Amino acid sequence: MKKMLLTVVVLGAIYAVIGEIIFYTTYFYLLDVSDEIGWYFIAGGLGVLYTLLIVRYFRNRHWYGVLFIPVAYFLFLVIFSMVISQFFPIEEGHDGIGLLLIFVHIFHLIIIGFGIVAGLVANLIILQVKGGIRCKGYSK
Repeated sequence: MKKMLLTVVVLGAIYAVIGEIIFYTTYFYLLDVSDEIGWYFIAGGLGVLYTLLIVRYFRNRHWYGVLFIPVAYFLFLVIFSMVISQFFPIEEGHDGIGLLLIFVHIFHLIIIGFGIVAGLVANLIILQVKGGIRCKGYSK
């Protein structure tokens, strides 16, 4: 149980750092918001990474723990936003910064949700292949 809680906290912190990196690279024009292909590659790469992390750390136990990852994500997102804004302040007069913040973090939260669902489905398939789930009336 303690290991599961530590894993949830660490994954939430990692996801929040990645979300902040995406936000600040978009803010400083290193990543173009209108580049749809780039966003698809980011979504695909992070989706696969998040799926592999869920498969690795929540293998057929404590499946309910992954529901707390988005909660930890938002908690660390607030903390890291306050800390990072001290090093990289956002200039006054940018009216669209709030919309950019909402866009980036909702986009990232959708990817996290996809990674969680895909990781749980992959764990279920792995468990089924190993013979861990028996259906009623099913016999080999």
